Formats: sequence, structure tokens, C-alpha cells
Amino acid sequence: MNSVHGFPDHLRKGVWHVTSADRFASIKEIGKLLPEPNIPNDERWSTGSGHNFYPYVRHIGGVSLFDFSRFDEATYNDEYPVSQWRNFVPCPARWNKAIWIQFSVELLSHGYVDPGRLLDRWRTEASFSHKIMPLIEAAYIGPLELRIATTVWEYRDDGWREWSSLELP
Repeated sequence: MNSVHGFPDHLRKGVWHVTSADRFASIKEIGKLLPEPNIPNDERWSTGSGHNFYPYVRHIGGVSLFDFSRFDEATYNDEYPVSQWRNFVPCPARWNKAIWIQFSVELLSHGYVDPGRLLDRWRTEASFSHKIMPLIEAAYIGPLELRIATTVWEYRDDGWREWSSLELP
């Protein structure tokens, strides 16, 4: 995969959800991504301080998505130095494999909140105790049907650091 500044180029199109291989198996089984999947809090991002500090997208009942279409690593790091995007791209450190599910914005319904609107909503609601990744994190409010996914990629970090395309369920 080609990349600019080490960032995977194929993640620059569409919006993405990243998950583990085990969680992806559950998603395939039920056919949708859930805002509150049956996952222990200790396996979720940023839950150690309790529900008053859960990530913003979880707080509003959404599925976290990422839109990297306008992302420039160097500029973003300068503007948002505490954003934790590197913890997810290309693979969370605690996993050796990440599954990236792509959705076309055109196929998402009224439940989609783009990164700009999500950040505005976070600011308007003064939800500053809830973490957000400004201008790259988006949300889908409610369950997100897997059948509208357009692409699925697997990233393996087991020494080879490689991407491979998976068949859509």
C-alpha cells in the first residue's frame, strides 16, 4: 500500500470503522455495528474513568467512524497534539490484527454525523469531559448495517505489517 507520511492511502476514501478480528466475527454474525456492543469496558477505548468520561461518540449513542479524506498527518499533529489517532492507525498496539470496514458516505442515512458537525455538536453541548478526535472522528447514531459496507481490509502486524482485502459478508 502506498502512503504519504507513512499514512495508508486507501484510508483516505470513505469513512471507516476499525475493530478487532474477534469483534468483526460478532459484527458479521449479527449483521450490524452496535453503539453498545457486548464488550467489557476494560476492552474499550477510554473507559477507565467511568461513564462521565466515555468517548463522545459512545456518549451520544453512536458508532465511531473515521474520515481521513482531508487528513494530513503533520498538520493534524500540530493542530491537535493530544488526539490519539495513532493508537488506532493502522492497528491498536494491543492487537496484532485490525479490521477496517469502509462505508460510503452516500450510502449512510440520516444517522451519519460528519467530523465537522460532530465537533460542533461536542462544543455546543460543552461535552469536554468526553474525548473526541477533532475533524477525523465521525459518528453513526444507532446501529449501522454491515450490508452497506463497501470494503473490508485486514491489517496484520505480526512481523510483516501488511494489508489484505477481505470479502464482504
